[in-house]
Amino acid sequence: MDATTATSTPSHESARNIFELNAISSQIPTLLSTAGTAIQSLTNTTPENPNPTITARKATFTTQTQTFYTTLHALRTSLLSQVSALEKAELISAYPPDEYGGGIKNGGLGDLDIGYLNGRGRDVGVGKESEIVREGRVVLERIVRGEGKRDKGDAEEDGDEKMED
Repeated sequence: MDATTATSTPSHESARNIFELNAISSQIPTLLSTAGTAIQSLTNTTPENPNPTITARKATFTTQTQTFYTTLHALRTSLLSQVSALEKAELISAYPPDEYGGGIKNGGLGDLDIGYLNGRGRDVGVGKESEIVREGRVVLERIVRGEGKRDKGDAEEDGDEKMED
């Protein structure tokens, strides 16, 4: 194997795995739909047929249940294949964590510090708070200068409604 093949193989394998995960993702609505149709066939009426016969309901239930289990088995097989690929790439561990720190760390996130990400969430609130204080100050300054009364055009422009006394 030459250097060009060695560098392009992981990229092609990643693309193939992403394609397979997208295919798995697209099968989930089918799985849910067949489960819903199978359950719906157990009722006395359906939107398509308000008076189905018991034979028709049994046939629908059997067909939809078989489709459900076939799709479920295909999804399970595909997901197990993807898990094996992740284990092979050493992105996840095949073994649970042990007492010496081996296996999956931090719920599968490795050395990612969630506290760092959560701590950054405060920045948004502080920024919004300062924006609101700044807007409040402008409004109060307008009131103090006697510009507190706004005409209907200002209210519509700001997106606010005019308050009545």
